Amino acid sequence: MTHGYLQQPTVVDNVETFCQAALALQLGAQAYRAIGTEKSAGSKLISVSGDCPRPGIYEYPFGVSLREVLEDCGAVNTRAVQVSGPSGICVAESEFDRRLGFEDLPTAGAFMVFDDSRDMFEVARNFVHFFAHESCGFCTPCRVGTHILKDTMDKIAAGHGTRFDLGEVEHLDAVLQTTSHCGLGRSACNPVLHTLRHFRPAYESRLKSLDFEPAFDLDGALARARQMTGRDDAGAHALSDMTSRGINLVANAAAQAADHVSSYFTMLRAELGFYVSCLNLRDQLAARGCQVMFAEPAPWRTPDLTCADLRDACLALRADDVVGNDVDADGLPLVIITGANSGGKSTFLRSVGVAQLMMQCGMFVDAAPASGLRAPSFRMLGFGAQFIDGELDGAMKRELESHLQDCEDCRLVVDQTKKTIQIFCDCEPIELPGGVRNRLHEALRRKLNQPAQ
Repeated sequence: MTHGYLQQPTVVDNVETFCQAALALQLGAQAYRAIGTEKSAGSKLISVSGDCPRPGIYEYPFGVSLREVLEDCGAVNTRAVQVSGPSGICVAESEFDRRLGFEDLPTAGAFMVFDDSRDMFEVARNFVHFFAHESCGFCTPCRVGTHILKDTMDKIAAGHGTRFDLGEVEHLDAVLQTTSHCGLGRSACNPVLHTLRHFRPAYESRLKSLDFEPAFDLDGALARARQMTGRDDAGAHALSDMTSRGINLVANAAAQAADHVSSYFTMLRAELGFYVSCLNLRDQLAARGCQVMFAEPAPWRTPDLTCADLRDACLALRADDVVGNDVDADGLPLVIITGANSGGKSTFLRSVGVAQLMMQCGMFVDAAPASGLRAPSFRMLGFGAQFIDGELDGAMKRELESHLQDCEDCRLVVDQTKKTIQIFCDCEPIELPGGVRNRLHEALRRKLNQPAQ
């Protein structure tokens, strides 16, 4: 995974990641970091398979050695361990004291055990066949290179290989490392290179001859003809090699350009879908007799809410005869909406919220064209409490108001009809002193004749 939605960086989470995150939250950061090593905190699930009596899923703290894992799964006479699957690292017996962790052997969890009955050449050959089969064919180096590598291993297996073929694997690895589009091509040669380093006799025993020379030297036979014609085969080969590499680079660049063009049209399709949906919505609203207009956003902290025939667009699509609202609150820092139950207060507030959302999306608003719809900037902060009758004690009310006098945008509202106390503010939230808040609650408790909480 190299990029995510809209070509942005991404992270891929799996069940193991979520489990480790939950464990870290439960134990705490310091306790979790104590598990594992300094650079590899936590534990890791290891899927052990291959030549061992007890294969399965094991969990170890980072820093465990390969030898410990082999002892736990009962492996004996182990010749090699393949860490992290075919594209990972092949570790020979002499290196079984190496440890799993980002500072030594990073692993995704695969742990394949091979005992001394296994032919490590055939193991590597099987992995190479896997890479050739799994190559998606998107980029030429991987598509062609993995098949060349497969053919080379098959040639050696058939007894027709030479020392030159072993050298060509290293050259092929260099090409795949620098030109492959993804990690599959860049790691395709790993099984061969690692087994060559640790188990070279398994390869050399299959070669036709370590010093093999062809019975007919075609290059030598053409030497006289090249001299007579002045032909430069070495230069032609070099030019051909440069041309092939140039074609590969151009092909990769063209493929990447195609990806970018495809991504552009994907995003364009999404945007066109949004615009077409807006047109369909406008047609539906017009069919129901609704008017639309483009609202004018007001600057932040500018109290301005003016509109005519403002309606909830969602409600207008579901119901007939929706009543619009006319509001003129230009310059008013405080707007209190009152009314009987089912009187339309929530519908009106929802229509304002939907209108603001549509406005911020660049859409039209379900209101009369004469509206100068602007977003209200007031907030309701503080607390609310009920009381039965009368107003607050005069001294209590004055003391409470004294804490609000420094803020010109704060208002204390006592609504005896609904028996509520609310503080409206258009600035940062204010924290009432604990003593004032406790005395206010006590006064309200006495009026309600409720036990203390």
